[in-house]
Amino acid sequence: MTDLFEDVALPWLWPEEGGFVRDQGGDTNLGVTQAALDRFHANHPDRRDVPTNVRDLTRMTASPVYELDYWNVVNAGLLPAPWGLVAFDTAVNSGDREAGVLLQGAVGFTDPADLDGVIGPKTVAAAQGATERQLEDYLWLRLDYDRAVATRQGEVGLHSLPVWAGRVFRLRRVALSQLAPGT
Repeated sequence: MTDLFEDVALPWLWPEEGGFVRDQGGDTNLGVTQAALDRFHANHPDRRDVPTNVRDLTRMTASPVYELDYWNVVNAGLLPAPWGLVAFDTAVNSGDREAGVLLQGAVGFTDPADLDGVIGPKTVAAAQGATERQLEDYLWLRLDYDRAVATRQGEVGLHSLPVWAGRVFRLRRVALSQLAPGT
């Protein structure tokens, strides 16, 4: 049996995130910002195996950050494989709440009370019964969200939009490859 996090999600993520950079998010290494690493340590003070400075992260030491603060938070392991992968990547790029809101919209939630961004039992059940078309809708909603963010950011965001869109299209290929036969 494939461990989706270890065998698919992380191998997908590493080439997308790259190494150390200083960008609008501040110091970032392997896609983890210093602020995200500080939150990780505040939430998991027992994880002394993870460095406190992003410059010192390796793939091995960044993995728990992604697993505990992104994968687990969006309940990716409870979702069907392609949905878990898309929710995880969306949480990494846009935050766990937005990952949930977009997923909920894609599976047909329309009541504002249901669009809470929490991927709990109701959202998991809806994703388990969702179609390939709804998965495509999730990806289109992600692109629309990215476009809106880029527009708000002005020139910097609009410069980044083709990179973000390329990532979503590459994610689509990997996510669709995880669909169960006959889905």
